[in-house]
Amino acid sequence: MLWWVLGGAALLVVAVVVTGVVLFVVAAGKSDRVWGVDDVAVGECVTVSGEDEPVVRKVSCDSTDFHFAVALKADPGVCAAKNYSRLWFGEGDSSDSFGKWARDGLCLAHVYQQGRCYHLPSSKETNALADVREIDCSSPPATGAGENYEVESKVSGMPECSEEQAEYFTEKPTPTGYCLRLLE
Repeated sequence: MLWWVLGGAALLVVAVVVTGVVLFVVAAGKSDRVWGVDDVAVGECVTVSGEDEPVVRKVSCDSTDFHFAVALKADPGVCAAKNYSRLWFGEGDSSDSFGKWARDGLCLAHVYQQGRCYHLPSSKETNALADVREIDCSSPPATGAGENYEVESKVSGMPECSEEQAEYFTEKPTPTGYCLRLLE
């Protein structure tokens, strides 16, 4: 009888361990990390961070923190013509924003919040997408390596900005327009 009890307890321990391993593997497979264009869909949202190499992660599109919306999956050159930032995956030599050349890329729309301020670095920087960030409107950083803007309005569609404002509009994934005031 003791052997039956010990055998049952051993089977229960094995079942718990196997279940834990399976749950861990399933959770690891659902990582929010984006390694290439197939890891994210048009309309999903991402953040970009990292010093030398971009670290791209999926985020909720409902987030009020700065993020990007995936507007298109495209070949090089398409994004600039449509007012999107470009993020390419791959290795080689090029002059894109990460110093890499790739055939597969994402066109990203900036997602700002009305009334907030943002630093937009010079596109010549090595990892410029990771350096786009929200800033304190009352004490913006020096503008030597980019520009600082306050989002004065956000609309669903083409914005109607004054002459003193900069306009930022993206048609995809949903038409969104912003009127920005340059902070000096």
